[in-house]
Amino acid sequence: MSRVAATGFAHACLIGSTLNAMFPTIRLPTSDSYACTPIPITIQGKVGQGTDVEVIFLDEAEFEADRKLTIENVFAVQEHGYSEETAAYEATAKAKLNALYPKLAIAKFSLTQDELETHLTTLDDKNGVQDYIREGRLKFTCNDANDFAEKIKKFGASAELESKETVILWPIVKEIV
Repeated sequence: MSRVAATGFAHACLIGSTLNAMFPTIRLPTSDSYACTPIPITIQGKVGQGTDVEVIFLDEAEFEADRKLTIENVFAVQEHGYSEETAAYEATAKAKLNALYPKLAIAKFSLTQDELETHLTTLDDKNGVQDYIREGRLKFTCNDANDFAEKIKKFGASAELESKETVILWPIVKEIV
């Protein structure tokens, strides 16, 4: 097992470029100016037939802390005025929410931060996000690279899945082992 990197731009670039080279249909969130992966991610592989994959999700405390920051960042420009930094924070926060809640229509709502938090809590149970947080992990086996690429789409940013309004779980993934 190897620890990929601390959080930050280099972390996202390393993971994204590695997975993109191996599986062109997978896109991980990236930013040119700041970290968009909130915690370190570990990726581990094994040699042999098939690959056992374990996806470990944020625990409840990590999820709540990240949710609070994400909601604050959705309103970053509105609250703090426009700058490249606030615009980048806001864009990443909206990307996270669009991944987990594809029918939310971030650009069209006029909710307060408290109303948004209440609405997202309701959506968590409907789209299964709370199930992943409660369970903490998901295990599956992949027979080959194509099987891995197909199964892992839900855990990275996937243009194919985004166009189908599918819940994509990259904002709550802590480790892929």
